[in-house]
Amino acid sequence: MDAGTKKLLDIGCGFRLRPNATGIDKNPLSPAQLHHDLNVFPYPLPDNEFDDISMIDVLEHLQDVVAVMEEIYRVSRPGATVYITVPHFSSHDSHTDPTHVHSFTSRSMNYFTPESPLYQDYRYGLTGKFRKISCVIGNYSGESFWKSPVRYLINKYPEKYERRFAYLYPQHSLKFTLQVIK
Repeated sequence: MDAGTKKLLDIGCGFRLRPNATGIDKNPLSPAQLHHDLNVFPYPLPDNEFDDISMIDVLEHLQDVVAVMEEIYRVSRPGATVYITVPHFSSHDSHTDPTHVHSFTSRSMNYFTPESPLYQDYRYGLTGKFRKISCVIGNYSGESFWKSPVRYLINKYPEKYERRFAYLYPQHSLKFTLQVIK
């Protein structure tokens, strides 16, 4: 399927709605086509509708991460790609914003990936399954050249970084790319 025929969804798009995407956002002033509180389930979206879903700097504000991931699964077509960006737990902004209710690590999405030992279908009764394509830890503003080798090492050994060095060399964001397994 080419990019022109993919159905795009921007969850919590705010004022950054992607061209040709369906947007859903709580703010009635946003250009989203659907105005809906993302903490209220189900979302007013059809099942198995979208090929490409993005949720940029939204998940950390929502009450129930598991319910959100289940909704993403429900509205996704088989093989859909999901892009999620959240603050890294070491980010100063992660704990500064009083509207943030969750912190995230490079392993946070492992709870939704069956190949992970952290997969929690037995605990949460998950129906949604995802494959983690990538997780990139990084600072995305004012990046200087000398930090590139450090960034390479952080992403090559994310668990070691998060256990030993995260607060010594804090990072701003996590960018997850997931694929829906149906």
